[in-house]
Amino acid sequence: MNVKGLKSAIAAFLLLANICFIVLIAFNLRNRHYYDSDTIENAYSAIEDDGFGVARGILERKQRRFSVYKGAYDILSCKDILALYGTVAESYSAGNEVSVVCEAGEFTFYRDGTFEYAVESAVELPEGTAQLQDVTAQRKVRNMLKQAVEELLKMDELEKCDSNKKSNADVELYIEKISFDPDTSAYIVDAYQTFDGDRVSANGIRFVSYDEIIVSASGTFSFVYPTEKIFADTLDVINIMLSEKKHFEETDMKDIIISEIAYFYSVYDSADGNRYFLPMCCVLYDRADVFGIYNLVSGKRE
Repeated sequence: MNVKGLKSAIAAFLLLANICFIVLIAFNLRNRHYYDSDTIENAYSAIEDDGFGVARGILERKQRRFSVYKGAYDILSCKDILALYGTVAESYSAGNEVSVVCEAGEFTFYRDGTFEYAVESAVELPEGTAQLQDVTAQRKVRNMLKQAVEELLKMDELEKCDSNKKSNADVELYIEKISFDPDTSAYIVDAYQTFDGDRVSANGIRFVSYDEIIVSASGTFSFVYPTEKIFADTLDVINIMLSEKKHFEETDMKDIIISEIAYFYSVYDSADGNRYFLPMCCVLYDRADVFGIYNLVSGKRE
């Protein structure tokens, strides 16, 4: 083999070695987020007995890693954010809430992270929801309403406020469901806020739109974004399930199956004046009246 051929062979070998190394790293990274088959089978054996079961697929999927978000003070102390929704001169405060009058309606912001919005002539919706039509899949309607709710919340301007400039969280609004009421021609939009793709509140936000105008809204939304992301050692899925099994053994409940585990964040205001968003999970069952809520940092069932 001549020198040129030797160089080509060495280059090909190094390329193959690099590819194998990259594949090995990717495989190891993947395994860090997935339970191996033996762990899964052992977990099922330990958890499932005496009528307590787990739906297949929960342990097999990619397991989540969570952080704690810190630094999002309540909106009542942020005049620059309040000014987005109404001038400071038009706002008035009462205890744990502040109301801001704008051109179209009125916002009321609460210290616990919830808010309400209404225009003067809000549409009265019927009490029942059986007649509502699910139109979530209609792309044109979805895009129109997403733009409307983001404009109401002033998402683009909100992230540019001085109070939010230090935040490194990717904050978005995700539309979960859109319903249409044929009796009033109103749309009901169920949405929730996300930090880096993770749901912030279990409750979410409900908007009502009439003639392409948002006439009312209420729910949980952090207008002041977190400024610090703290990696945390959180409770994993297997230990959550083992804890649930123990709980139901103590309550003597039988013949029940864990059907899903949903994640969200909950607000905690500490005595030192900081606001924390703590990762939580809701254990859902094949019975709608049974569920369990866990603080993933403390590991406690709430």
